[in-house]
Amino acid sequence: MLIAALPLGTLAITAVLLTYSLATLVLILLLVWLATWLGLRWRWAWLDRNGERLSPLILMILGLALVVGL
Repeated sequence: MLIAALPLGTLAITAVLLTYSLATLVLILLLVWLATWLGLRWRWAWLDRNGERLSPLILMILGLALVVGL
């Protein structure tokens, strides 16, 4: 979108950058709020017990997905 805004001038480029930045900020805040709300609302005893085993497993799955190209 930024490349498409280049011929329209500085104002259009600034508007695209500000819109993209604002949308990113709102999405990050929404996801953090949702994770906090879920974490405080639900008690995940199984995660407290198995978190140290689950973290390496999740990292290995993400690494495998990166190597495979997903």
